This record gives sequence, C-alpha cells and structure tokens, in this order.
Amino acid sequence: MEEINVHTSKNYKIFFSNVRDKLQNLIDEYGIKDIYLITDKNIYNLYANEFSYFKGIKGLYIINPGEENKNKDTVFDIYNDMLSKDCNRKTSIVSLGGGVVGDIAGFVASTFMRGLKFINIPTTLMAQCDSSVGGKNGFDFNGYKNIIGTFYQPEFVFVDTNFIHTISCQDYKNGLAEIIKYGFIYDDTFFDYIDANKEQIKKRNEDVISTMVYKSLKIKSDIVCMDEHDNGIRQILNFGHTIGHGIESASNFSIKHGEAVAAGMLIESYLSLKCSLLSAHEFKRLLDIINYFEMPTYFDDMNEKSIMKSMLKDKKRNDSKINFILPERIGSAIITDKLSQNTVEDILIKWVGKKLW
Repeated sequence: MEEINVHTSKNYKIFFSNVRDKLQNLIDEYGIKDIYLITDKNIYNLYANEFSYFKGIKGLYIINPGEENKNKDTVFDIYNDMLSKDCNRKTSIVSLGGGVVGDIAGFVASTFMRGLKFINIPTTLMAQCDSSVGGKNGFDFNGYKNIIGTFYQPEFVFVDTNFIHTISCQDYKNGLAEIIKYGFIYDDTFFDYIDANKEQIKKRNEDVISTMVYKSLKIKSDIVCMDEHDNGIRQILNFGHTIGHGIESASNFSIKHGEAVAAGMLIESYLSLKCSLLSAHEFKRLLDIINYFEMPTYFDDMNEKSIMKSMLKDKKRNDSKINFILPERIGSAIITDKLSQNTVEDILIKWVGKKLW
C-alpha cells in the first residue's frame, strides 16, 4: 500500500491500494468506531454487500446521484437524520462516492457539532484524482457552483482504483479532464505521458489508470501543501474552471463538471493564445487530446451573458475582476485578473456561435 503525505493545518495521508481489505485495518488503526456513512444510490446498488468493511455503522444516508442534489436540502436532511440516529462528537463521517458525495459529506463533517472526524473514500476517477484531496467541501446554492463551503481536512483518504471499472464512460471522461489539467498547467512530462498512452487510457488499462491517479494526487497534494486556503499557487488548479463553472451554472447543472471543464480549458487556452502566451502548436495538442477522448467542445443552447453572470458571482472573483488561469506553455500557467469583461465576452460570443478552433 503506497502512501502520500499531505502537510496542511492538519496533516493526513492518502492511502493508495487496490486491496480493499486493508480499509478495515485503517479504520481500526485510526480508532474509528461510530460511523455515519454517506454514499449515493449507484454506489449502494453496486457495493452494498461490501459495507461489512465498516463495522459499527450508526447511520447510512443515500444521496440521489447528480449535481442537482448537491444542495442545502440534502445537507439539512442529513443533519436531521444524524440527530435521529443520536450522532455525537464521537461519530465519524465516512464518504463513499464521487465528488458530490465527498463535498457534501465533508461539509457535514465540518459543521455538525462544530466538527467530526471525516474519512474520504472516492469512487470516481474525478474524485480520486482531484476532489478528495485538499479539504474543499460544500454545496451549490441559488444556481452557483460550490458557493457555500468550508476548508476541512480528512483523517485520511483511501483510494482504490478498482472502483473505476464500474463507472460510466461519461464519468470516466469527466475525471480525464481533471487529469489532463494537471499535465497541461503543471507538469509537461505528465502531459506527454497522457498523450503517449491515450489508447491504453481509453481502454482503461489498470496500470495506466493507477499511474495517472497517483501522479495527479501527488501534484494536487504538493500544491495544497504550499497553499492550503487557495490564496496563491493553488489557484492554478482552477484552470478551465472559471469558465467551466459558468457553463455548468448556465446549464442548470445539466452539463457534467468534467465536460464543462474540458470546454473551459479550451476557451481559456484560446484566450492565452490570443494574448500571445500559448503557442498555436501547444493549443492544438490540448484540442487534439480532448477530441481524442471525445469530450464535447461546444454545447447547444448556451448564452454568453448567462455564463458571464455566473462567472461574476463565482467565489474566485476578486472584487469586480475575474481571475483566469492562462497557460503560457505546457506545464506552466499564470494567474491574472487583467482580462477585461469585454474581451472574455467577445470570445464567449464566438464560442457560443461555434466560431473558435
């Protein structure tokens, strides 16, 4: 079992293992006894017979899958259920699921009785390579993505890539978008690895998936260790997300997060190209890899003003300015708030009209 150490205001470990039997050993080792398990219907239907790993389950809450359920109603329903189950300060929250489950479970853990122990067991590619690490938790509110949330670190994260074999093709692509992000803005050799192994990635080769997830986790944890609360370098992980979150919100979350991020990465890279930062060759490499994995680059029924409205309410906004992450070459990016709203809206108009690339 491999380990990655995450050094933040609370140090913890990411355990990386394809042997799920080791999970109960970790739960015992960490003294976790009274467990309140939060999962979703898909995971419950697939893995309910394996819940014996969690001895002493005090409560079980099953969320309906989908971003539309990441809201205050779900959070408050969980609070009510926990009270009915007599959960207390000795109760530990365990998240078993993707990003929606992890974000909600982490928020509940950070707020119920002013904070309970939290264990994150991500089951989707996106959650394993990205959202399970770093301590960001929360939910969507009034159509705005993750606008209510906390920073709250887990006791540990347990990553088993065997879960990946049961996720849908769409969810697999969602995770690939985040993995591509890491290479494109932080590690050119990792991007080259993704490009060189794209055929095996599409086939879900187990060794290649494990390598990608581990490398992504290492990059994410290194950046989080440098900037836990997202005030500096951690903001580069928002590449594709500034516009991507705007697309998600404008679609009322009918567009998947990874799909929106893939399109967002292309639009933001196109902005970088027009700012004479990114070369046309490097832009084409990003476009080619996104096309290879058949991620959508345009969406029907989009409106640039709706996207801009969502972006102007985004938590990444700085006063009246919007932070953008612009790649300056593969493996490096800058954080800037110097792009005018008119410049961005002009590009969005062309994108909505399918007149880019």
